[in-house]
Amino acid sequence: MPSRREVDDLSAALRALSTRAKGDLLALWRTLPDPGDLPAVRVALERTWPELIAAYGDMSATVAADVFEAWASDLGIAPEVVMVEPVDMDRANARMRWAIGTPEQVGTLTVILDELVKQPGRSTLAKSAVASGAGWARVPHGPHTCAFCTMLASRGAVYSTARTAGGDGRKFHGECDCAVILVRDSRDFPDGYDPDALFDVYAAAARSSRGTKDTLAEMRKALGTH
Repeated sequence: MPSRREVDDLSAALRALSTRAKGDLLALWRTLPDPGDLPAVRVALERTWPELIAAYGDMSATVAADVFEAWASDLGIAPEVVMVEPVDMDRANARMRWAIGTPEQVGTLTVILDELVKQPGRSTLAKSAVASGAGWARVPHGPHTCAFCTMLASRGAVYSTARTAGGDGRKFHGECDCAVILVRDSRDFPDGYDPDALFDVYAAAARSSRGTKDTLAEMRKALGTH
């Protein structure tokens, strides 16, 4: 089963790619003569922004594929690797055009960049797990996991088919360090990952709420997070 060290190493590898991508973005941003000139900024980023996402997204998927094959070998699973491509140019640029119109242009762009760089890696692991006849789980990483990610992580090893792997389970946000791990069932959970304990937090919040939005608000209070 994936060890806690291996999960930490995977999160660190994807975070390192994100950090490098952000450095490239900041270097590009410093070449812009007037960040307040939105049409000029948009033109300057419309080609380089998706290229940046594609380059680091490809590396993210490659890292994940290598990790998946190693984990599958350890678990005695015949690996069926599904390489997931980065977000396409049109969607990438749509996110960029929205971000440069916000008050914190660079900050918003870097959060989106983090999400889009890591997503191909996460999706490669998730889709490969299902294609190989196994499943995957979402493991929180770091001390400040948000309420939404905690809720999804509390489901444990339920993502084992194309149907159950869809929907909210595939959603990640920028600056999220949650890891996707290959599992067969609960015996493959790494140390420190206890979905039952996470579900207790979710269930307690759900009892006093009137829907998902209220439940997440109650979880934020209980967890002291966002």
